Amino acid sequence: MAKICPKKRGFTIIEVVLVLAIAGLIFLMVFIALPALQRSQRNTQRKQDVDRVYAGIIEYQKNNRNRPPCKTYGYAYGCTFDENFITRYVDNLCEFDNYDTTINYKNCGEQFTDPDGTIYSIYVTENVYTGQKSKKNETSLASAAIFKTNNAYAASENDKLDHTIFIAFGFACSVTEGKMYSTAKLNDFIVAKELEGGGWYCHGSYTGTEQTGVGYSMDIKPDLDNQLR
Repeated sequence: MAKICPKKRGFTIIEVVLVLAIAGLIFLMVFIALPALQRSQRNTQRKQDVDRVYAGIIEYQKNNRNRPPCKTYGYAYGCTFDENFITRYVDNLCEFDNYDTTINYKNCGEQFTDPDGTIYSIYVTENVYTGQKSKKNETSLASAAIFKTNNAYAASENDKLDHTIFIAFGFACSVTEGKMYSTAKLNDFIVAKELEGGGWYCHGSYTGTEQTGVGYSMDIKPDLDNQLR
């Protein structure tokens, strides 16, 4: 007598739709979470790069009687930043390129390169009373008219600040994000970087407590549109 085999049961339309819906939901969750995870990883590297510059300044101070990496420095004339500092203390592959709104480098290795592949620039704020940036940073700006009349130049300079590490002597990190305040102490300093997606990372040497209404408070990132016009 021949055996009667039971018919194999296939998937119903409802089951197929349900599996596809679950797979689509998982894909959507990964699609949403992955960019945020990648951005977080890039920002983690940027924080490490800031810490590396900070450590370099500490090392420089140890080797130079607690002086900051400035060719000249003091209350009266501020800091003329030593452009060779980055090569000597942060990334020995870096070569100083030029001054404009920022201090620029070329041929740097991973130690001084943003995760997107752009070499960092340096912007120095050094006057503890006025917050003016180093005059050396302005040498290629023949006059404010260059910035005012050349929109392409203005846009490029503002974009450059997205890949800039900010150093400020005589300042401390404020509890308000993106702000710093004067400590009136020449050897206090901060190193800061604006992060992708918003927010700031600021590493400062001053360990005191910020008091409301005390000290000269200002933005870490300059408003070039108003400052250079």
